[in-house]
Amino acid sequence: MEKTKNLNFIIRLTCFCLIFFFFNPSLSASEKTNMQQEYSQFFTQAEKFRLDGEYEKSVESLEKSLDIALKMTDERKQCEALSKLGLLYWNLGKMNESSRYYEDSSKLALKLNLKDELFKCQTALNINRLYNEGKGFRYDGDYEKSIDSYKKAINLSTELGSQEHKLKCLRWISLTYYYQNKLDEFKIANEEALELAKILNHEIEQARCLINLGNYGN
Repeated sequence: MEKTKNLNFIIRLTCFCLIFFFFNPSLSASEKTNMQQEYSQFFTQAEKFRLDGEYEKSVESLEKSLDIALKMTDERKQCEALSKLGLLYWNLGKMNESSRYYEDSSKLALKLNLKDELFKCQTALNINRLYNEGKGFRYDGDYEKSIDSYKKAINLSTELGSQEHKLKCLRWISLTYYYQNKLDEFKIANEEALELAKILNHEIEQARCLINLGNYGN
């Protein structure tokens, strides 16, 4: 019963907001200024959480920024927030969600002719595609193709300057090396991934790398 009440409340609130903004499309200068400040506050807060490795909290703050950008109909800010959400969901290991946000950001970047943002989003999407290919090839037992896909993803991550993308690709390429019984390469990839995880305060990835290195020691 309580869940039903909450759902009904959310539906009513959503309808109210849609009606309000439909019949009140323009914002006053002071309203825009206040909303821009709120956007910046939530965006800055989200970045702090990301740098501290608190990705769930970062997502919450960034979603608030995105909501404000939508209300302002500021497509540049929407593009910025969507791209950051793509990175956060990558860090959380939610690859489908990550791709969707990068795709949405890419569309806006193309529309607004934001070349740097477009390059960033399209490169991230290519990394995600190669990452998934690498996993698929490994599951199929085609280890050489898996390694090739991961190496391409790692190179793109370096080109993009994204330690987050590189970290996850390094750890996954190490697993393919493990299946090939190339234990030295397995160790090297995990050690590099572990250093990146420490820099990024990514505790889950640190733990996974340490588990892998523990298996190497055994």
